[in-house]
Amino acid sequence: PAATFPNTLFDALAAAGKTPKTVAIVTSKFPSVHFMSLGAREAVKKRGMQEVVFLEWEFGNRDFGPIAARVKDAKPDLVWIGDIGLWAPVVAVGFQPDGELQIPDETHVGWYRYGSSPGAAGSTVLAAWLNEGTPHEMVTMFHMDGNDLMATHYCAAQNQPRMVLASGSDPNRLVFKFKDGTNIQSDSGYMQEVTFIFDGARHHSEEWTFVQNGKAETTRFDFNRKQ
Repeated sequence: PAATFPNTLFDALAAAGKTPKTVAIVTSKFPSVHFMSLGAREAVKKRGMQEVVFLEWEFGNRDFGPIAARVKDAKPDLVWIGDIGLWAPVVAVGFQPDGELQIPDETHVGWYRYGSSPGAAGSTVLAAWLNEGTPHEMVTMFHMDGNDLMATHYCAAQNQPRMVLASGSDPNRLVFKFKDGTNIQSDSGYMQEVTFIFDGARHHSEEWTFVQNGKAETTRFDFNRKQ
């Protein structure tokens, strides 16, 4: 994906006769989008284009004024933006006339109205899309596999690692570790581990570990329930 996505974009621009001469690359440090942005840098260099700006920010940053100013001053022909974010209200969904599960628009998460309420006993199905139709589309589904609780992550890296809940004595710290997956390639990264930390009724944290070429990088996210 680090080479495929940037080259697909630049090939399309070239076919349309709109190959940029100068490129600004700005990116979040979230691993699965960051490594694709690094791939874009390499593609720009190999194709003889000029990189006029390269800027990174920590995931969760909300102050983009300085970044926008730098990009504006550089006056690039093309801006590559590597970013990802998710916040969405939950809406009840059922089935469509053709029997398919209703999928809400990209601004909402769907709760299966005929199943258990979120937080109640029983199985709950959540269906959500993140950045639908873009290279950054991702979703994680939790499900049982026999006696094991699994987290299957449909990653922007175009692979699907399956992680299994590790046994432990702390119910407020759930660690899912890589078991197997599909489309896992030796030259591309994948999510190896995720930890969910519950430290109150209104806050939890997630630590996602992405591995590429033997190097692991962990990104932490903090979530606060809206009052």
